Amino acid sequence: MTISDWFDKNLIDTDAKAYGVYLALLYVRFCHFSPPFYYADVIESARKSVEMEIKKKLNKIEDIKVAIKSSQEFLKGLMKYLKVKEEEKADIPTRIRSIDRLMSLNEFDEIEMKFYEKFKDACYKYFEDKYIDDQVKDYIRSYLMLKTYSTSLTSKTKIGSIYIGSGILRDIQNELQVDLNIATKVYTAMMASGLCLFDCIIPAPFLEEKFLAYLTPPKKLPDLTNSSKIVKKLEEISERLEILV
Repeated sequence: MTISDWFDKNLIDTDAKAYGVYLALLYVRFCHFSPPFYYADVIESARKSVEMEIKKKLNKIEDIKVAIKSSQEFLKGLMKYLKVKEEEKADIPTRIRSIDRLMSLNEFDEIEMKFYEKFKDACYKYFEDKYIDDQVKDYIRSYLMLKTYSTSLTSKTKIGSIYIGSGILRDIQNELQVDLNIATKVYTAMMASGLCLFDCIIPAPFLEEKFLAYLTPPKKLPDLTNSSKIVKKLEEISERLEILV
């Protein structure tokens, strides 16, 4: 038995539902090792943390309610699943019956991959680009690119979601080699826009090349204020050539 055996795709049949489940999935995938380690305590911690994060990231009350409910349904299903696994591995001492000891973390990655398009659509729908102005856009793109290709990440899913760990503000400052003022602006924009979850997780949709291209500053267009004069000049040259012929 794996997560796929009980995971109900109806849990993610709307963007709000998918968003709630995705946050819960990423939280338990990356934060399973945070004290306390016993899986039931981690699930309870996830329930509270995910609910708080949803309330931070979403604006509409109905979306918030739906996302919270779907996340709780997912965590409830995961709890039942882990209880079955716990019975199968009764030889493991209770105090260290953590999620990663009872199941493979790859199971979370498989769910993320299988329903990735749904999760991606939800992330993009609730992404608040109004918080990313031109002053920080290039910094954010550079930071995301650095993390995408980093070989020193604490953890990464198969499809590309990353766990940065604690101290993301300092990490931004170190990676970009900028002062604290700029790093704070980048950090604030990433949190407010939804690019970063739980202050430590960046979902894979925000690390895709197409999304990074969206963050690329537009190329400066040439000055065409004198274009009419240039066209007139070319017409004059063309007329002279016709006379010569």
